[in-house]
Amino acid sequence: MTMIDNNNDISNKLQQYYERMSELHRLRCIDALLGWDQRVYMPPGGSNDRADLQEYISLAIHRKFLDAEFGKIVDELYEEIETLSIPDKVNIRETKRALDIERKTA
Repeated sequence: MTMIDNNNDISNKLQQYYERMSELHRLRCIDALLGWDQRVYMPPGGSNDRADLQEYISLAIHRKFLDAEFGKIVDELYEEIETLSIPDKVNIRETKRALDIERKTA
């Protein structure tokens, strides 16, 4: 693979990485909103439905984070970490750290 191909590959992987992280962020925001709403205003009889929703969102977050394709992208970007910008290095390093912990405990 030439340097240009490698740069394009890294750029594509970074785009996929940030798309997934954006999706995870949105799901975490929904989970936080459900938790806040539960503490501030829980309609009578709504606790079972709320628990089902929070369980669904939590499982979706967990599955998307531990997805094999996402893990492969993070691992491959980590192998090229020295070629990344400083913000990308930090993001990939911290995501890899969190992913490694989740992989061990899953």
